[in-house]
Amino acid sequence: MPPVILRLLTSLIVLPLLATAILAQDAAAPPADAQDLVEQQEQAAQSPTEKPTSTKTPPLQLPDNADEVNLGKLMDRERRQFTVKLRHAGDKPLAIRFVRSTCPCIEIVNAPQPFTLAPGAEMTIEAILKANVLSVKPFARLIMVNVENYDPYFVKIVGDIAKNVSFDPAPVIQLGNFIGLTTSWTRTITLKFDFPEGKQIVLEQPEENKLFNLTLSSPAPNTFTVAATPKLPLPAGKLNEIITLPTRGIDGYGPVQIAFRGTVTGWDVTVDERIINVDTTPIEPGKGHTAELSIIPRSEAPPSRSIARRFGGGRHTKKDDRVAENHVENEEQAAGEMKRKATWQDIAKTITANLPTGCTMEITPEDTCIKLRLNFPEQFFAQRKRYSASVMQDKKVIGRLVIVGK
Repeated sequence: MPPVILRLLTSLIVLPLLATAILAQDAAAPPADAQDLVEQQEQAAQSPTEKPTSTKTPPLQLPDNADEVNLGKLMDRERRQFTVKLRHAGDKPLAIRFVRSTCPCIEIVNAPQPFTLAPGAEMTIEAILKANVLSVKPFARLIMVNVENYDPYFVKIVGDIAKNVSFDPAPVIQLGNFIGLTTSWTRTITLKFDFPEGKQIVLEQPEENKLFNLTLSSPAPNTFTVAATPKLPLPAGKLNEIITLPTRGIDGYGPVQIAFRGTVTGWDVTVDERIINVDTTPIEPGKGHTAELSIIPRSEAPPSRSIARRFGGGRHTKKDDRVAENHVENEEQAAGEMKRKATWQDIAKTITANLPTGCTMEITPEDTCIKLRLNFPEQFFAQRKRYSASVMQDKKVIGRLVIVGK
């Protein structure tokens, strides 16, 4: 058999086995503690809430043969620890393979897996319901017990979440696309708490943050304001900073999280033209041909050549009361960062080009752009009429050029 055919057959055999192993490993993996809170909330909104129909249900029962576990009323940031006991009501041992939650709002703390459950014996599942992942309303979520030779057994967990904190303008501030280098700005979020019986909560100063200076104040009881000012310059790339605010004073009430999202572009520039037409009509002997183009802010480039705007975390561009847009570009535009010659002088230091042999480039910073002048020897286009070139900023290509002699 030819080696190529043999390798193909081996791949077809191995791939399904590998996929099965990965799925089994993923099914048993607990949710990551560092997972984005808003992402958890979105996943929770899509989690199953009703037990699926089963043709081969394992003989497991809740105490008193109940249909569900009711946690009652919970606070909106509460981490409620609870225990589920299941009794083996059959007459043959059950092989319990694993236990997991179908929703990121439930964290399995302790559950024996895998193990064998004897007839008449009980198994105990310890878990935590994270109310901050769910919406403020009655809820129903599922814990799945995988039993060998049976359909999965689902434990239904129900309760009702009360609203205890409100955010102004929202717990997530969308900063948009911004330069993030020299213009400072501040974003504030106000939190107001409401607890029965006049209880008061205390927000503690968050840990020092690598991207923001954070100031916490309390203008009134159960009212707190968090002000975030960036530590400039911010690193380029997607920004998704989640800030945890520890609480005390209310038993069982967990920390509160706020977040700042966006994309830090740095000096986001591009060339204004990609096709450079050079006039090759006869010129004075000994002189060369020239062509000019400009480096401009990408936001000012023609729409067909401008990269589509991304506001970091694009899944929240739809109406979402957890997200408020407060774009930093407004402050940067008011500061006129891209309308100062000093800015373009700094950018000019980072500009290089990959030009055809014999071609040279002059870089001239101006108040609102950089002018590039390309110089070509007298006989440059005698053999070829078309060349390619690249203009780069800090080794990042900002323009691929086609140079055409006409």
